[in-house]
Amino acid sequence: MNALTLKVVSDVLSGWLVKSPIVDIRTSKGCLYLVFKKAHKIRTAAFCMHPQAIFIQKNVPKSTEKDNLYQYAKSHLIGSTVTDVKTALPDKVLVIGMEKIVGIRKFKYKIIFEYLGRNPNIIVVDDADTVLYALKITPRSVESVRPVRSGKKWPPPIKQYKLPIWNIKSDFLEDNLNIEEIMKNYCGIDKRTAEMIIENGAEKFFEVKKQFLNKNFMPKIVYFKNREILFPFRTDMKQKSRIFADFTALFDYLYVQKTENKKMDIKRENLNKIIIKELSRLNKKLQNASGEMKEAKGWKKYEDCAVLIKSNLYRLNGNAHTSLLKFPDEPSGESIKISPELTITENMHRLFNQSKKFKRTLAIKKGIIDKINGDIKVLMQIDYDLKRSNTEEGLLSVEDELLQAGIIKEKKAKRRIKTIRADNIIKKQLNDAAVIYIGKNAKGNEKITFDLAGKDDLWFHAKDVPGSHILLKGSYSEKELKYAAYTAAINSKASKNKKVDVDYTLKKFIKKPKGAKLGMVIYKNYKTITIMTDEIWNC
Repeated sequence: MNALTLKVVSDVLSGWLVKSPIVDIRTSKGCLYLVFKKAHKIRTAAFCMHPQAIFIQKNVPKSTEKDNLYQYAKSHLIGSTVTDVKTALPDKVLVIGMEKIVGIRKFKYKIIFEYLGRNPNIIVVDDADTVLYALKITPRSVESVRPVRSGKKWPPPIKQYKLPIWNIKSDFLEDNLNIEEIMKNYCGIDKRTAEMIIENGAEKFFEVKKQFLNKNFMPKIVYFKNREILFPFRTDMKQKSRIFADFTALFDYLYVQKTENKKMDIKRENLNKIIIKELSRLNKKLQNASGEMKEAKGWKKYEDCAVLIKSNLYRLNGNAHTSLLKFPDEPSGESIKISPELTITENMHRLFNQSKKFKRTLAIKKGIIDKINGDIKVLMQIDYDLKRSNTEEGLLSVEDELLQAGIIKEKKAKRRIKTIRADNIIKKQLNDAAVIYIGKNAKGNEKITFDLAGKDDLWFHAKDVPGSHILLKGSYSEKELKYAAYTAAINSKASKNKKVDVDYTLKKFIKKPKGAKLGMVIYKNYKTITIMTDEIWNC
């Protein structure tokens, strides 16, 4: 956070906080939240050290870390009224003055937020600038140029000897300054701003500076080379931009929404790791089961050998030990290797038992492999739903699918129960008589197929790949039928293929197997249509 942005923020905070009572204080890692009352409404001023950010938000966050700062602020600062908000420039320091009346006594406090490079700090001082509490106390054993210690006077930051940007005079470019010298001598100017000053001259710069000081510009973000650049010294850039109604809306977008997006990205990544890990486990399990099934398919060989020994047992010594039995009278002149440690009779019984065991294994493994393939199919559908989820509700729905599939377990007393407000289906009216429904995830698919569909409605799904259930209701022609099939194709994992096969059938031919996971069905009496995904439809 540069000094210029801090100046703008302090002006905005003054309008919000001055004369507002502090009703609560919350903390999290590196953040202090002042909950205040403004015009009979509760708002929260968030001061974050990592990343460096200040913004106003409507909701009141929970305290995740009840450290010493939380305990001190809770006992001393709640009930105070904010008296002023100012900056100590050119240093990046924000000072919030507070006043608290207890009985007939009046106490004055200041909360100082030091946004100094990589070592930001939150310090609480009294009216005489004596340090009452600091987030980072300098130990007495440590020699420091600027020690911050309880009971001692607050040491202001070391002066940086840079001119504030609003003190720049019109002739400052006459000294033939280059970009590095501008950034070195003036605070609040970054490299791109310095480049703009050099390229466009001082007049354009002072025009923008005048607008900034008079506050007659709209809060703005410019998108430049895939980066978001904060107002105001780039207003001449002919790039895509976004203008906000006020500073609160800008900071809400810049910090709150981005924080939420970052949380969503982390949650999406965690869910993706769970899916990848489970897929790897299932594929390994499938490989092992397939190997055992392949071995069990040789049961016939063991049974034939046992039958051959049994049919020739009358001319063999059943109690004899040998490693090889030869049958020259048999048409194939067959010989059988057996265990020399067992008698011929015992070997015969062992071969019969081995044959029966392999028969049982074959039946069991077939069921196991079918179940594993079903679980992989469910997981592929969940993975597809995750890739399509771009909202918090969508991610919660995917998490719920994993929970119902038994892949993740619900943590007792720790899982937050949230209501998924977003609808899981999309409705599209094709004409006055026909409408299609599209499932956004497994819950939406289940709702479409078993709640909304009538027995004679048409149901569509991409063949043999994860995708949405599509329902076509009402009176339809060949055009609406093909459009519904096209919708099923582009809402499937095969959507990037040029050609996609789509199955469709009546709802009465769809059934959910007993114990099947959410959104999984089987169907019969279906037809298949091939869809070209690069076609353009206007239905």
